[in-house]
Amino acid sequence: MESTGFEEIGLELKQELHLLRTIIDNIPDPIYVKDLEGRKILLNKAEAELLNASSIGEVIGKTDEFFYPPDVAAETRLEDNQVIETRIPMIHREGRVITKSGEEMWFEGNKIPFYDEKGALSGIIGISHDITHRKKTLEALIAARQQAEQSTRAKELFLAQMSHEIRTPLNAIIGMVRMLRDSKVEDSQMRLLDNMKSSSENLLGIINDILDFSKIESGQIEMSHNDFNLHEIFRRVYDANAFRAEEKGLKIGFSVDERIGNFFRGDAVRLQQILNNLVSNAIKFTLRGSVEMVCELRAKGMGKESILFRVSDTGIGISPENQERIFESFKQEDESITRTFGGTGLGLSISRQLVGLMGGVLSVESVKEKGSTFFFTIEFETGSRQPDTPGNVKGSDKNFSMKGIRVLLVEDNKFNQFIAKAILEKWGATTIILENGQQAIDMLRTETVDLVLMDIQMPVMDGITAATIIRKELKLEVPILAITANVVLGIIERCRQAGMQGYISKPFDEDDLRNKIHAVVGDREEKMEIGKEKEEEIRVREEIALCDTSRLEKMVGNAPGMLKMMIDKFLEVTPDYVKELSAALDQRDVEAIGRSAHKIKSAIDLVSNDTMRSLIKKINDDAREGSKYEPLAELVRQFLGYFAMLTEQLEKRRAAI
Repeated sequence: MESTGFEEIGLELKQELHLLRTIIDNIPDPIYVKDLEGRKILLNKAEAELLNASSIGEVIGKTDEFFYPPDVAAETRLEDNQVIETRIPMIHREGRVITKSGEEMWFEGNKIPFYDEKGALSGIIGISHDITHRKKTLEALIAARQQAEQSTRAKELFLAQMSHEIRTPLNAIIGMVRMLRDSKVEDSQMRLLDNMKSSSENLLGIINDILDFSKIESGQIEMSHNDFNLHEIFRRVYDANAFRAEEKGLKIGFSVDERIGNFFRGDAVRLQQILNNLVSNAIKFTLRGSVEMVCELRAKGMGKESILFRVSDTGIGISPENQERIFESFKQEDESITRTFGGTGLGLSISRQLVGLMGGVLSVESVKEKGSTFFFTIEFETGSRQPDTPGNVKGSDKNFSMKGIRVLLVEDNKFNQFIAKAILEKWGATTIILENGQQAIDMLRTETVDLVLMDIQMPVMDGITAATIIRKELKLEVPILAITANVVLGIIERCRQAGMQGYISKPFDEDDLRNKIHAVVGDREEKMEIGKEKEEEIRVREEIALCDTSRLEKMVGNAPGMLKMMIDKFLEVTPDYVKELSAALDQRDVEAIGRSAHKIKSAIDLVSNDTMRSLIKKINDDAREGSKYEPLAELVRQFLGYFAMLTEQLEKRRAAI
């Protein structure tokens, strides 16, 4: 019988099908095809093994309900229906599978619509990759990180509590000593007061060292970038240490290279802290001779100057083998040094780390019994000729007045009340004193003040809670400054989040108190300018390009009609899911936020840039891991703002197709 040629075609087709079957069966990742009813119509061996089936034929025609627990099967069916209804693939979605044997497995994979040869939707294709090992490793890492963070929080909580307990009575001691020194006392009494002042300030210095060390360790130190007068910094360090040097019979002096300009930009407070620490150490460890501060110009150009700072003494010196040891935390050259001269062994460690944050390296050259020179080089930008130097407000101390200003002081410690009131009334302010946050809220419901000074730790209601209520419930814009002896644990950031404009550290420093009050009560025009800057920031933010359909275009190929249809479907379906996300946010329901984010994620992946993809992924991941509501809510609010911008950009993209 004559051949028709179809036999050869049939043979080739069988060989091709056999080849394709061999390929998919040897792919280690599970692959399946489902019809519109959820029945498996094609799968590979990896999928059959995942379902604990003895053969592929045992799975064909069955749905997920036959193989998975009801909740897992229901979630899978929900995802399938979403792909079928929206025609939008789920790309790189993660899912948990609990098999009937009770084993928990995690997969990452894609679900995409499946069309027949006539273009009709026939089902979905699923390809998964086992990420169980990666998930378990991540869970172990998260657990280890949480344990480490818990340990760090415990340490910081202890430091915060101890600093508060020590600073509160110390504030009273220093404040009363200052008030007594300002009164008329005999010379013999003044000598005693000077000794009390020196001892209390030394104790405060030790506490500050411990807290600075803690903040540097936890990454909470932020360097400022303001204009300052370098000559003024040297003068301040000299004035702060001259009396102690003269008491010991030491010569002290400073010199500044005449080629160096006066004004620079940087952190003047930290630079002064470093120099003051080095000079104070030099005086402490020098029994006779001199201490000298010097700065020299090393390089100049392009609006910058590289400056070498040196502090030299003729003191006890440091042996070569111990010259690096002295920069370690809680370390001095040897125990005899600690017994003889005292100290915590933190000053040089803190100074080296602060110099490092400024871009330099603190080093030492020393000869035992001859003296030491500590030196570092920092490059500063040249600054304005009208710097805001530390400790100064616009105008002199004599001209500073709070006459006519009503201040609400919320503080439970009687000594601190007394000292703060004395300082404020010396400047002419009217002071109202209350002892807890609840009393402050009750008063502010009916009365007005110009400024609130709010202690953080109080009975009945703490300061941060009270400030939050003043801002969110009472809707008041009165300036609030925190009063705190606790300057660790991110307390300043929490004060800012509660709506406070700044903080005043205990014990009260009059210069600091005056500067902070001046900053929030005065300068109304400056605040208006800041408001304009914020408006400009929002305007620029609105111009961010969030739309990116390149993945979608690659998927649909050269088919503008299909691209337009996919965008239409996104704009039709996704806003409903976003409304669910918004409702979950309002209800403070973290689990519901996670479910909504999971629905949105796969669609967002196809039409947006990295910003929104990363954001919705983080929301999804954090919600699944049981994140706290507040940080998660901030991410969701940011996403909702971006989503409104994205839909506008997608509509423009659709119109341009």
